Amino acid sequence: MRQPLVLSTLLASMALLAEPASAVRLFGTTATIGPTTSDLVELDPTTGALVGVIGPIGYRVVGLAWDDTTSTLYGVTSINDAIHPGGLLIIDPTTGAATEVGSGSGLPHVATLAAATDGTLYGWSGGAGIGVPGDLVRWDKAVGTAVVLNNETIFFSMTYGLAFDLAGTLHFVNQGEFEIFAVNTSTGDVTSAGPLPNESHHGDVNPDDGLYYGIEGGAGVGSTRNLAVLDLSGPSLSQLIPTIDDLHVVEFLPDDLGGGGDMTIPTLGEWGLILMGILLALGGVVVVRRGVA
Repeated sequence: MRQPLVLSTLLASMALLAEPASAVRLFGTTATIGPTTSDLVELDPTTGALVGVIGPIGYRVVGLAWDDTTSTLYGVTSINDAIHPGGLLIIDPTTGAATEVGSGSGLPHVATLAAATDGTLYGWSGGAGIGVPGDLVRWDKAVGTAVVLNNETIFFSMTYGLAFDLAGTLHFVNQGEFEIFAVNTSTGDVTSAGPLPNESHHGDVNPDDGLYYGIEGGAGVGSTRNLAVLDLSGPSLSQLIPTIDDLHVVEFLPDDLGGGGDMTIPTLGEWGLILMGILLALGGVVVVRRGVA
């Protein structure tokens, strides 16, 4: 009679080893007032807490995008960067070290990045202040230049974010007009998706839950921050999560940094439960054998 209990206990213990965990990690960059450079950091997307500082990037980064087709983390620098202004970077997600791509976008101001599922990189040009219109641009990853896809955008763009949702629609989250737009990546034309429910700039969509995680708090002004989590389908504010000061950009990367994977190493507590289950199972086997004898 004890055999089913022994088997179920052992199977439950083994299931802990195979239980899928979050397939993504949340990375970000920091920025403070003045001509400072950024650090690459990792955050806990649930609590907003700092997991660790990966390392100095060496440039002032105002946009991140993970290209899953090549397992590459791209960054774009501020127009005020002292070394590579308005330029494209390839960033090592394990060290933070950056490599320049080309000599600059060729445009006056490009901030934020977003990567489509086919690996195409998009950004937003202009909008360096209130009253300055902005335009969708497409990057050439090989030479580090960008071209404007629509130069007739009439709205003001300031403190914004650019991200693809899980259905492949590009969203422009614009605090300049406190509105969210769906963007046609072929023409650069935009369609209103509704009012922006809360400031949420320089963010990305979480592949695990489909929500947009952006930053509440003035971009790069050396102040406290929250992760402002938005449901883009509403749009509506899902939650505010306190996070580290001076956070400027966030981007989701795969857990294994290789384009996928959903296994995780058990924590010490989980190992304890697994060991306890195995011991209970072994004890049950001994009892069963004695009963048979």
